[in-house]
Amino acid sequence: MHFTIVSHGKPATFRDNQPKPCCVPDQFSALISGSDVIEVPNVGPVALYGAFNFSYDANRGMYGMKGRTYSVIDKTDTSVWIIGTISEKQTYAIDLNSKKCVKDSISVAPFRCIPESATYLYSSMYGFGDNQFKGDTWFIEDNNAVSFVTVSSDGNCIPLNGNNFISTPPGISTMTLANYVPKINDPSIFDIPDECKNAV
Repeated sequence: MHFTIVSHGKPATFRDNQPKPCCVPDQFSALISGSDVIEVPNVGPVALYGAFNFSYDANRGMYGMKGRTYSVIDKTDTSVWIIGTISEKQTYAIDLNSKKCVKDSISVAPFRCIPESATYLYSSMYGFGDNQFKGDTWFIEDNNAVSFVTVSSDGNCIPLNGNNFISTPPGISTMTLANYVPKINDPSIFDIPDECKNAV
């Protein structure tokens, strides 16, 4: 049994035997899909859906993803390669058709661990029949965003899904993870290409 309340805008949950915060695997690859809606200065609202082959390497402090994005507003789709350097808080977004690279700051970086300050909300079952596993959902708050993150509760702390609400620039992003493997499928996904070396 558990219940959730909201106090001063922050959810608080009380539950017997609640799980402890955990850290995601040092390396993994997966298919991620999700949506982003963000207000871009001097541009206006941007609404995207994307699906990517994603890899994360905590030892290098990097993530990389290749896939396609679909713009809901202007009805275009783009092949994209994104590289994030977490320690430098920078991303490189490469349009694979035009080979144009755009450098930007990371608004919400992939989390390494569920912080001790996170609030546990609830657990739920994924799958069907005999192929079920449990996920734990947490509320995480930092200076620029609040996030609702679900990870597997089997001790591996595999990210399952997330919802981020960003304050600057204002936006919302969602993520669902599938096809998880505990390795880097393609190490070259972290190699910053020449067209990004002089990107501003």
